[in-house]
Amino acid sequence: IWWGSGTRKTAEQAARDGLVGRNVASLVSPPKVPHTEITTLTGPQVRALLTTAEGDKHEALIVLAVTSGLRQGEILGLQWADVDMDAGTLSVRRSLAPVASGELIFQEPKTARSRRTITLTRTAIAALKAHRVRQAEERLRAIGWEPRDMVFPDAIGRPQHPSNVSLDWRALRDRAGLPASFRFHDLRHTAASLALAAGVPITTVSEMLGHANTAITLAIYAHAVPGSQQAAADAMDAVLSAGA
Repeated sequence: IWWGSGTRKTAEQAARDGLVGRNVASLVSPPKVPHTEITTLTGPQVRALLTTAEGDKHEALIVLAVTSGLRQGEILGLQWADVDMDAGTLSVRRSLAPVASGELIFQEPKTARSRRTITLTRTAIAALKAHRVRQAEERLRAIGWEPRDMVFPDAIGRPQHPSNVSLDWRALRDRAGLPASFRFHDLRHTAASLALAAGVPITTVSEMLGHANTAITLAIYAHAVPGSQQAAADAMDAVLSAGA
């Protein structure tokens, strides 16, 4: 049995109030959270991926994923009303998710910080503009197009199922010569790692990813912060030298 933090607090209060003889929750050890190594692409690998994606129906989707760090559900939940091309920004207001029945539903962002506005790269803006033109042409050819304002819809304008994107992603990944273990979600990790390696402050990267706080970002991407251990060693040397 795993006693959550809320259960533990309740048991502690009950013990203090004399309602129970002792707090049995304190005798239970919490489960260890397994550490998962994240996989990211190097700069040359990202360039190879984007070159392979040129002209592909998912080109803009891939560009957006690897430059913004958006989750797949957030990308598939985007509507054109969320994109401000002139300002170069994109607002995350919902996420698309499949449910047990196989249907797709729109969900609220995971946390308050997940509801956010991010600044798009010039590469992403160009890809989205080209994608919009291509989509307008597809809409004219489609039979039974549903005007749902989706940025990345299916063939007739409806929200696109994540499994279809994942299938197409694997084919594109293989053509780009990337590792077979590299998932679509790893594009999010790649965006964060490359930004941190380039010196972008971790607070900014945390906001971009929509993490609840910077502690989460640091826990996942501490390895990507350049010179963090060297900076610690230099600071310690400075303290010791001052005292000599």
